[in-house]
Amino acid sequence: ILLQNRSASEASRVHRDFAEGLYFGLALIMMLYNLTIFLFTREAMYLMYSSLVGSFAGLVFISHGFGYYVFPDSWAVYYVDIVMLGTIVPALCIAGFILLFFDLRRRDNGSARVLYGLLMFMLARLALYNWLSSEARSLSGLLIGSAFVSSLLAITARQIWLKQPGARLLFMAWSAFL
Repeated sequence: ILLQNRSASEASRVHRDFAEGLYFGLALIMMLYNLTIFLFTREAMYLMYSSLVGSFAGLVFISHGFGYYVFPDSWAVYYVDIVMLGTIVPALCIAGFILLFFDLRRRDNGSARVLYGLLMFMLARLALYNWLSSEARSLSGLLIGSAFVSSLLAITARQIWLKQPGARLLFMAWSAFL
């Protein structure tokens, strides 16, 4: 809780809303741009990237409390679980994008197997989610998420080493994103 006078509180709210508006606006532009490219090229990579951006924006949207604008009040008790489980959708989209972007199934089967293994751990966590304690949910999410991010960076670095086009740019984007 932060005690502020009314004008400072209002200024803080305006700045926060402006920043979030920029974020969601840029996410929408990126989604629409990649969907447009997909419609013309029919390359699944663009659809996957659009899904990736949309899933991250949706996760941020709900985790910042905007879910109350879209979902009924009766869903409020599920928001924490939605955010905890909502990380699986962006992870699936990231893995799909990386598989398609680098064509890992054909060019680097070992990296593809690493991604599939991580996805299996995520799906196992999802299957066991209701039986895990809240601490186990948080810890397993942290461990799997850390392994996933580390693996994505390692796979992208490997693609740089293999002279894969676009790998250096993607590595810089991952690093800036993190």
